[in-house]
Amino acid sequence: MTTIALEKTIGDPVDRIDGPLKVTGAAPYPSDFAFPDLTHAVLVQSTIAAGTITHIDAAQAEAAPGVLAVITHENAPALVDAPMPRLGPPPPFPLKDNRIMHQGQHVCSRGGADTRRPRARRPVS
Repeated sequence: MTTIALEKTIGDPVDRIDGPLKVTGAAPYPSDFAFPDLTHAVLVQSTIAAGTITHIDAAQAEAAPGVLAVITHENAPALVDAPMPRLGPPPPFPLKDNRIMHQGQHVCSRGGADTRRPRARRPVS
């Protein structure tokens, strides 16, 4: 009988040298640093499990102070689909089209200088 060697899908364990720092709270995280002119994004999520986006009125968000852009499926740059990995198909890119496929799916992104200002005024449904 011939034995077929399967390709290795999952790698060897690796020691995490930053592990002790992280579990003790001493490790620096990206949010601990401030950079001048940094743009933050706020994601708006769907409150329904399935559906179709018929319209997004972004005028009020775009007019808010400090907002640089509001990105939806209508103006997001097109992305090439990822190659099929051995473990199954990857999830679709966010903001790819007007279909809602799960609750919590990102349907809009607002970019600006302040993360506290922009919030959805009402749930997206």
